[in-house]
Amino acid sequence: MPSNTNRNTMTLTFGVEIEYSIKSQEHDALAAKHGFAARHDASVTADDGAGNGYEMVTPVLKATVTGGAVRGEIAFDESVIADLCGVAARVNKTCGLHVHVGNPSEAASGRSVWSGEQVRAWLISAKHLEQSLFGMCPASRSNNSHAKAIGDVFNESHFASMEHPAHPASPSKYNNPKRYCWLNIVETIRSGASDIPFNQISARGSARGLGTIENRMLGNARQPVFIIPWVRFFLRWAAIIKEFDPVYAISGITHGNWLGQSLSELKAARDYISSPAARAVSPAAP
Repeated sequence: MPSNTNRNTMTLTFGVEIEYSIKSQEHDALAAKHGFAARHDASVTADDGAGNGYEMVTPVLKATVTGGAVRGEIAFDESVIADLCGVAARVNKTCGLHVHVGNPSEAASGRSVWSGEQVRAWLISAKHLEQSLFGMCPASRSNNSHAKAIGDVFNESHFASMEHPAHPASPSKYNNPKRYCWLNIVETIRSGASDIPFNQISARGSARGLGTIENRMLGNARQPVFIIPWVRFFLRWAAIIKEFDPVYAISGITHGNWLGQSLSELKAARDYISSPAARAVSPAAP
């Protein structure tokens, strides 16, 4: 494993979208506090089966990684994620929770840029981790049409070709079937008609791609103790892809157990929210 001697600080960007069926009493105040953007979401079914639920989206957030991607310290404002969770009074099996991670580029004025080789490293390492990760999620996320398994969307040619795995990509995000893989890589290549802020992207499918990698695997969850470790895990994964040569990053993740500690944290979070103690604190969990 690489040593923890690199003290340089790496910056990543990220954003989180939470879908929910019932608003909390603090919903509007928390949205105003952080500049969250809310909208009705047709993919979410209200608990009574009539009408749609909601989606709340953060602005672009920043995380720093100090001391190297594998074992360095990852820092971000966890209270923002906790407050995002706080807008939801209840979630159900139709509710997703999506985490975007960006690689900000000075050449692109701070927008996220993942190269085709880095995207392929994401995809190959994700295929290796997929079964374990689905095991950490609520059962409703398995066989979900909005978070399909990699093998249902990509084939061996996408792993081996020098072409971007999501090529060709329609300018409209909703016209890209590959975006419904749980690891959505379409945003790294999709062009669009205009630039809009991250926290408005869900309402404008024709806007320019965010340049981010999106994890669509999560859902039916609203507890910060469960969601924050997932954000941290995805940031650690992104840091490894960013810091190392793609071939070395793939090897470290698939054979070097570089994400082993983070996976243990996900398991601990899963076990906690399933425990009687968690249910006593939040009866409407997950």
